Parts: sequence; structure tokens; C-alpha cells
Amino acid sequence: MRYFTPVLFFSAAVGVFYYNGQDSGRILRFPFIEQFWPAAQGDPIRLTQATIGVLLALGIFTLVPRLIRDRSRRKRIEEAME
Repeated sequence: MRYFTPVLFFSAAVGVFYYNGQDSGRILRFPFIEQFWPAAQGDPIRLTQATIGVLLALGIFTLVPRLIRDRSRRKRIEEAME
């Protein structure tokens, strides 16, 4: 369960990539993208890239602390066994 959140964000990024790659004329995106990147307004490719970037960044930011925690836990266990 420790890695559920990062996997969820990475899966959402893949889902957005797949859904927005279809020729339906509709895209999934975060509504705040245009506030931070005005050049993306009205451009579905840039909106998709920004949305996927946000999801990947959230996945990385939730994954790294868990990896660090696991590494330190493993190190403590190895030290205790010596």
C-alpha cells in the first residue's frame, strides 16, 4: 500500500495520455493550466503535456520520500543484523 499513491498518479498520467491521444475532440486537463502557462490556452497538445507533467511530478514527489524511507529502513535492518 506504500506505493499506491505514486502508482495512482503515474496511471492517471498514462490514462490522460491515452484518452487525449484519441480523436474525440475532447481532452482531460487541469483547469488551472492556463493560469500558469498562458501559451497553452486553446492548444490541446500543450494542455495535454502540462496535465501529464503535473501528474508525473506528483507521482515523483510522492514516490521519492517512500523510496528514501524504505532505503533507510533497510539500512537500519542491515545494521541491526551485524
